[in-house]
Parts: sequence; C-alpha cells; structure tokens
Amino acid sequence: MNYQLIRCDMENPGDVSALKTLIEKEEVRPESIKAIIAQTEGDGYARGYSTLAFQVLLSEYLGISHEEVFDTIPMMMIGKVGGLMTPHYTLFIKEEAGKEQDKKGKRFAFGVASTPVLEKDQIGTLAQVDLVADAVATAMADAGIASLDDVKCVEVKCHGGLVEQWRKLHQLSA
Repeated sequence: MNYQLIRCDMENPGDVSALKTLIEKEEVRPESIKAIIAQTEGDGYARGYSTLAFQVLLSEYLGISHEEVFDTIPMMMIGKVGGLMTPHYTLFIKEEAGKEQDKKGKRFAFGVASTPVLEKDQIGTLAQVDLVADAVATAMADAGIASLDDVKCVEVKCHGGLVEQWRKLHQLSA
C-alpha cells in the first residue's frame, strides 16, 4: 500500500478549495481519501459546516449521497484555532502501490475503523472501552500492523449523539 498525508490550508471553515484543486489536477483520487482531520476556526457549528463542505464536494466526485460520504470517510473537525495554529486539514490517502515495496522495514501506515453507534447508557462504560479496543484492532489489521508496539497514535472521536442530531437536521433541510 501507498500511504500519504496531505496538508491543505483553509481560508474559512467551509473552504475545501485546495482539495477540489487536487482532485481536478488528478493529484488526489477522491476514492483514495480514507479520513480527514481538520483544525478549523469557530465553534461546533463551524466544525459541522466544515464537515458538510467536505461531504458536498466529495459526494459530487464519488457519486454518492452526503450521508454516504459521512458514513464512509471519518472526519474529525477540531475547532477554535488559536495562537500560532492556522486553519488546515489533513487528508489521509491510501492507494494500492504501483510496484512492490520493501516490506522489511517499518513505514508510515494507518488504518481506519469505527464502532457501532453507541447507546446513551454505553458511553463512558467498559462496553465503550471494549468497542473502541475492537475498532483499534480492526484499524491495525487494515494498516497491516501486527504489534501494538508499532502503534504511535490512535485518534478517537466521540460525538455523543451529534451524529443523530445532524442527520435529523439534514433530513429537515432536504
């Protein structure tokens, strides 16, 4: 596999123009985007706006609905850019390698997995811990990582019911 991270600047929470340019120049294939992490300006509404901007753009190129983009590409939007941090997003790209790569040495890799939507009474319990542990094991397998010693970072996003609220709002506006 060929793994890449691509960092793009944002002028505002809805600015996905750098991604659109990369897609139009065929430097990024939309189906190769496996996750997006963004550091945006603003509050929760701005983070939701950023997510929607990515969904709208990617649904056009992937030929799927906004909701399918939401369900297919995990997006972690972090708000309230401050200090020296500038608004930006990072694309996690994974593609089949064009040639046989050296598999002897360690290399950058990532895996993506999600837990099922948790019930309210599961949040903050051992059931949640177990589901996250299972998702980490799935992500490790997705990345071809066999040992926990080789895992350097795990990003976990907890939405606490925001997904369902977003879906209800989205259905009202559709």
